[in-house]
Amino acid sequence: MNVLSVLLIDDNREWLFAVKERFKTETKFRIIGEAFDGEQALQLISETKPDILITDIIMPVYDGVYLLGQMREKIPDYHPIIIVFSGLSSDLTIEIAMKLKTDYYFLKPVNLDSFMIVLKQLISVKHIGSEKQESNGFLNYDKIVSDLLTEIGIPFQMKGNEYLKRAIIMCLKDKENLNMLTKIVYGEIGKSFDTGASAVEKGIRYAISSAFKAKTKLFNSIFPSMPKHLPNGKFIAIICDYIIKDH
Repeated sequence: MNVLSVLLIDDNREWLFAVKERFKTETKFRIIGEAFDGEQALQLISETKPDILITDIIMPVYDGVYLLGQMREKIPDYHPIIIVFSGLSSDLTIEIAMKLKTDYYFLKPVNLDSFMIVLKQLISVKHIGSEKQESNGFLNYDKIVSDLLTEIGIPFQMKGNEYLKRAIIMCLKDKENLNMLTKIVYGEIGKSFDTGASAVEKGIRYAISSAFKAKTKLFNSIFPSMPKHLPNGKFIAIICDYIIKDH
């Protein structure tokens, strides 16, 4: 894999220093710049087009939401990995960030080791920096599944959201995985997050229960007249069928 360029955007210089120090322990990344406000960030993005953007939401001049909106408008063909670090946990803020096609939303304070695990997962999924990038399959599924889970009421910042997303993608790529959730899928996901299969299973179950409580319009469309609880496997199977039929 090629060395990936990273741009850090945050007005908290102590936090940026901590993030930079964490990146120094990795050999596959190169920090190409720092920006302390949204206006400076937009200029650096236009000039350097880094592979990875890490940004806050609340910043001077342009906030993170405006920054990303302007970036999408001014550079429509530019598609970096975008990770948000923010102290804002409102559903509206997270929903807006999702609509701007961010890849992950971390609530501060962030465990930087966990962050690095997620970042490497995103790189693997999107094939960023590889010699050959796929134009379909896993790359497209990642965004489709992320948007769908948010729309059916599973909070983006919930750990179970990420576990569930990975499980759904694995089953979309290979239907046989639906029969091997306990034996293989949960364990493989757990390895990526340095946790056990039981924690993954529990996290997914909790995420599913959140969707049943939220009962959004899309959820009711996908799960009409369903019981209050569904086994993980049944839920994942229904979601996979919906995605395949809808795409």
